[in-house]
Amino acid sequence: MSAALSRRLTRHLLAGLLAWLPATGGAIAGEASIQERLATASPARGEALSLVCRACHGFAEDAAPTLGPNLWGLLGRAVASEEGYDRYSPAMAAYAGVWSLERLDRYLRSPAEEIEGTSMVFPGVPDAGERADIIAWLGVVSGSLTPPDGGFAASDPDESALGKWENADFGLLVTAEGAAVTHAYCTVCHSERIVAQQGLTREDWLETLEYMVDEHGMAPIEGPEFDLVVDYLSTHYGPDRPNFPSP
Repeated sequence: MSAALSRRLTRHLLAGLLAWLPATGGAIAGEASIQERLATASPARGEALSLVCRACHGFAEDAAPTLGPNLWGLLGRAVASEEGYDRYSPAMAAYAGVWSLERLDRYLRSPAEEIEGTSMVFPGVPDAGERADIIAWLGVVSGSLTPPDGGFAASDPDESALGKWENADFGLLVTAEGAAVTHAYCTVCHSERIVAQQGLTREDWLETLEYMVDEHGMAPIEGPEFDLVVDYLSTHYGPDRPNFPSP
């Protein structure tokens, strides 16, 4: 891998670290306050929505920093203060302050707009309800958010962890089992075409994923999601490249 590509890859993934950055001010114009939206928020939906964050962040209490800082306990934490993480951008460090509900909500809406010069490449979550779901889940996971009176909203009874993504558009990647989690992890740093142009054996895909974790700080894919990704890539983008994209 060239030095330029390596630097570009690192820069893009550093962006993931800022996925929970802050913002000044109160409610966003035209939207209900984050406190009001939390009354109807669903942590279960938020967990599914957070799939796009997991290539760069951990969410467990003891998760080590990877491309981005661990997001466990983010609410109420000082900005750019995760112990053991030294990749914060100057813009993030200068943002300072503490991660409040309002700041996190504004940052998630548009990282680049909220923090000019941020290295976060994630475009944001424009839907106010989805942002509330993500924040609710993040707070529940670490016990840093008191549920509203009556508790958080329940998700649909038949909603699976990846249910949110079942009918999503995966661009050049073929729609099949495992597409959602693969798209979420891979396209943080790579275009869909780069992924789809590969033709690797299962063993080579395993080695590639290991390389991304060891050399570029990608958060490890764990549990059933790992098998989904490897099965998806080796089946649809194996040596015979059955889904090689047209020019």
